[in-house]
Amino acid sequence: MALRRLAALVIPLVTGCGGAQLASSPETGVALRHPDGVVLDAPPATPAPSIASSADGVVALREPHDDEAIREILLAYVRGFVRQDLDALTGLLTSSAVELGARTRTGRPGIIEAWQRRLRTLDYSRVAVNDVLRLDRIDRLDFDQLSSPTGGGPNARPGDMVPGDMLVRVPIARRAGEPRLFGSMLILLLRREQGQLAIAGVHEDDSP
Repeated sequence: MALRRLAALVIPLVTGCGGAQLASSPETGVALRHPDGVVLDAPPATPAPSIASSADGVVALREPHDDEAIREILLAYVRGFVRQDLDALTGLLTSSAVELGARTRTGRPGIIEAWQRRLRTLDYSRVAVNDVLRLDRIDRLDFDQLSSPTGGGPNARPGDMVPGDMLVRVPIARRAGEPRLFGSMLILLLRREQGQLAIAGVHEDDSP
């Protein structure tokens, strides 16, 4: 009788403890208890990518262009000529690169052929890479900072430029009496291709 009374007191206490739920482990069958009041941390929020523009339902994401990366591709352009390295110059171009400002459309093969002629006929061996470009006067313009391609003028957008591209213009230094190996202004249309900054358009302005 004493044991029956003790069991009658203990069983309600065990089954009546509210708030905690028991679940059995599928591996062991042992009941697992989740403590009351435990708050699980929410997964950290990730910043949304910035939208450059949208056209025809396609959203282009703008990745910022690093100033050092721009300077390096400008120097790599000059370095390719100084070292007479056509392969290095070719490696700077995107797969769809064009000659900017050409009367007739000149694509990647035409650009490479023109460079090949220059390397064959001109001597760049005495040029100091760091003395060619006025890197202190780099002019860089985003897609939205340029006017319509049909508007004309120095700030007209190249027809092949797309949102996310960068148009870079830098004067070329030239001392009196030196042979003319480059134009007076280097203009590059820069684009990210396979995660790397590359030349999507190129032009050397010969105007004084």
